[in-house]
Amino acid sequence: MESANRETARRQIEQAIAGFVAAYNQRDTDAVLSYYAEDLVKLRHEAPPESKADTATRLRAVFSSFTVSFSVTTDEIIVGERIAMARGSQQLHLIAKRGGREQVIERRFLDVWRLDEDVWHIARAMDNVGYKPT
Repeated sequence: MESANRETARRQIEQAIAGFVAAYNQRDTDAVLSYYAEDLVKLRHEAPPESKADTATRLRAVFSSFTVSFSVTTDEIIVGERIAMARGSQQLHLIAKRGGREQVIERRFLDVWRLDEDVWHIARAMDNVGYKPT
């Protein structure tokens, strides 16, 4: 892939990440899911692997029970022909709609993006807790 095409792809993925974050903060499950490939495999910290359908079920439950504030810091995007990788950190603030203390979930992430019919989708996603020295 030529340098100009890689830069265009990198910008498209950056825009997709921004759209994903906006959709998450609007608690719009369908919009969030539109960024995932149909064959999504999502590996969350200390949780069983999820398909796109599993992710949809979990998100609907979260969005119905919590007010959310989600942010992403992207440290790196590497683009290949039809596959790209984005890595960084994410922070999710959850406040139960029925009251309660705020929960903050901080994770590192690694997402594999795939170009499907000229649209970049997350095909594989992984997150874990970052290293914190004691």
